[in-house]
Amino acid sequence: MENGFFMWGERGLVATFFLDLLPSQSHNNLSKFLKEIELANGNRIKFEPQKMWCIIEPNFGNRGFGQPDAIIVFENSKQEKIAILFEAKINKNYSQSSKSRGKKGFNSSINGQLELNYRLTNALKAYPSEEGHLKEPGISNRYGKTRSLKDKKVIEKIVKTIVAFNIDYRDYYHVILTNDEKNPLISNNNLPQLFDNNINNWNELRSNFGWINENKLKPFAEEYLKNGKFLDSYEFVR
Repeated sequence: MENGFFMWGERGLVATFFLDLLPSQSHNNLSKFLKEIELANGNRIKFEPQKMWCIIEPNFGNRGFGQPDAIIVFENSKQEKIAILFEAKINKNYSQSSKSRGKKGFNSSINGQLELNYRLTNALKAYPSEEGHLKEPGISNRYGKTRSLKDKKVIEKIVKTIVAFNIDYRDYYHVILTNDEKNPLISNNNLPQLFDNNINNWNELRSNFGWINENKLKPFAEEYLKNGKFLDSYEFVR
């Protein structure tokens, strides 16, 4: 038997990728990674990070804001910060992973997850609520019930840590990974609805939503993350 270490599934690949990316900072690979992200307006994230903080699959509750695959905070030499909420759909395109609002399992679809992540950032900006919870502000009733998180451990360990980074609301990015050949956030019709005062502000906010082609991860890792765990797990899962 040969030595082996693999992580299975989408979140396993996400975990090993960012785990490999973390010790490679001296090679400026954080900047190279950010340049792989294509925003929904066709632009790229203009940021040169020096440090990275990452948490995999934080649990904000089924009645709260779900479980993003990862939240990553980047910091540059000026101590400015941006955050990425990351969702991956391995071996799937956007159309296969999205659902219409109201259908069963919508919150687990890729557009549903993007909406939950957007609502999470609104709640982070408004933290703490009057009750001391993580609660989205009452900006719209188009979503239905207002979502909130009361779990004290999650608030203490995760929410307060993220809030302490003091990230501007314009510097939260929502990034998906699919196997689409072109950016689905530009061409797809089933896009997330980002309500504020009952108005869908997708056109105004799309510059904070981005996409990475799944097929770019392997060559990226082969060039910059050769000695890590991602490539072994990627081949194992594929």
